[in-house]
Amino acid sequence: MTSCQKVIKSGINPLEEEITLKGADNMAGNKLTDARVRGLKFDDACGKSCQMYSDGGGLSLKLTKSGGKLWIVSYRFEGRQNHFHIGSYPTLTLSMAREKLLECRRLLEQGINPADKRREEKQSAKTEEEEKRTTFGFVAEDWLARKLIALRNSTKGKYRRALEFDVFPKLKDRPITKIAKLELSELVRNVYARSPSRGHQLAIVLRQVFRHAEDMGYVEVSIAESLPRAFPYKIKGHRPAIVDKEGIADMLRKIDEYVKNNQNATPQKKMVMELLPFVGMRVGALCALEWRDVDFEHATIVLRAVEGNKVKSDCTIYLPARTLAIFKKYAALGLNAVYCFPSVGTSAKPYLSKGHVRENMASAGVDVSKHCNHGWRQVLKTLASEAGVPRLLSEKALTHKGEESAIEAVYNRASHEEGLRKCMQWYEDTLFALKDGKELPKWSGDLFI
Repeated sequence: MTSCQKVIKSGINPLEEEITLKGADNMAGNKLTDARVRGLKFDDACGKSCQMYSDGGGLSLKLTKSGGKLWIVSYRFEGRQNHFHIGSYPTLTLSMAREKLLECRRLLEQGINPADKRREEKQSAKTEEEEKRTTFGFVAEDWLARKLIALRNSTKGKYRRALEFDVFPKLKDRPITKIAKLELSELVRNVYARSPSRGHQLAIVLRQVFRHAEDMGYVEVSIAESLPRAFPYKIKGHRPAIVDKEGIADMLRKIDEYVKNNQNATPQKKMVMELLPFVGMRVGALCALEWRDVDFEHATIVLRAVEGNKVKSDCTIYLPARTLAIFKKYAALGLNAVYCFPSVGTSAKPYLSKGHVRENMASAGVDVSKHCNHGWRQVLKTLASEAGVPRLLSEKALTHKGEESAIEAVYNRASHEEGLRKCMQWYEDTLFALKDGKELPKWSGDLFI
């Protein structure tokens, strides 16, 4: 008769032969052998769902109908009996199971419940795994995908660049729950010192990302709520622009002098400075312009409704004679097969940035605190209004809708090509006349619009 059969015959359950602190050193053990464990099979005739074989000291082997062999440790903790599954045979051998039993004894001697200990370890491992998965980069990408569907491509691009350039290098692979508020403040402060507008925008992006993390349950509370308030930025009044004729003439002469005599400036930087005053385009759209969108035959630029441009549909910009000649001059240099103004150095963008243009304007002597890049659009609008150019033409030249109402814009699909060509040619002639100190051309009102 086997030891297990003796136990069962005596009416004692092997699981009740548990570990107790009082008799831990005197418990009988080693009743099973490797050969016996290997040869044990479930007896279907027993009429039970499982069979137990005791090794002594609280360690038992449980056989199931499906053929499984499970190691069970039985012990009493704080007056309650516990059954603890420690592994399966043959993955966990008899000797390994006995080692596990000794580990349980050590924990019990320290007043620790082995089952609670394993539960805590599993929870800790699960938490660590979740933290690895819910990194700042993961949450930020999830926010970009879920929350920005309704935003313009240009806005999405700004938010993504703010993350990729200023945040991801430091925080992308960090668990979002491990990021401290002070870290975010320091990060924004560094950017804010270089550019208040960019720092404020970054603070808004971080607040949105952490709000998303809170909504999705990745963090308990957002730690970035006060960032935009801590790093404020607001443009007071209109963007600065010099619109008096003497000031415009002075800026044009300085740009002309810089383009002709500065040997250190690259051709693409000179080109964008030459063209910016004449085309009426937003500087970001001009910098990102591709050669495929410049039609030399028809003297036009197609301004596409893509990321970086604020237009909602493709627009046509008409090039006057000397502006077209500037494009042709630089196209002959073959600087880049794709972009008209390719980037220089290690810039992350494939084309010149607005910051490059601003720096070059300042180098040319233009007071950028009084006249920003966008100010050339105000110059076009101001000169056109003073000369009596129809409002519709000056608005269309700036790629605005031009119509008095949204309803009119829906129904009015006229291109006004003839009027726009005349408007841009008049504007170009006016700027050259100002620069050269000649008499300004008159706007002829004989065009029917």
